[in-house]
Amino acid sequence: MSSFSYYCHFFILFLYRNPSQFTTRARDNDSTSNLVWHVKECDGKHAPDEQAITKFARGSTYDKAHFRYLVTCWVTQCHRPFSIVSDPPLQKMFQMLYSKVDIPSDTTVSRDVREVYQLAKKHVSKVLQVWFSRR
Repeated sequence: MSSFSYYCHFFILFLYRNPSQFTTRARDNDSTSNLVWHVKECDGKHAPDEQAITKFARGSTYDKAHFRYLVTCWVTQCHRPFSIVSDPPLQKMFQMLYSKVDIPSDTTVSRDVREVYQLAKKHVSKVLQVWFSRR
């Protein structure tokens, strides 16, 4: 059996307590006996940082402030109403991608848009003053 087909047909469940031990199961096997066995055998200690599931989950780069900024940019650049963030299907999609997401309210998005506008207005004003002073 090639290594590709091996990984296609089996899941490998590593035990954090002893990484040299593993167990496999067929993809179509939906039993929980391996999980039950692990619960019985596991001493409950946390995995070292280099083995923690958080290392695997580093693909999530969620940051509350950056998410608010991205929502603000999306609403303004794509001409979306502020109330779109209250749309239940959209909220479900956000929560599917990161279950602990803090979705800003439409009032918060509106306030953020005004704040970004005021900051941009000051910046553009300074840039134009410099540009006109060179003429």
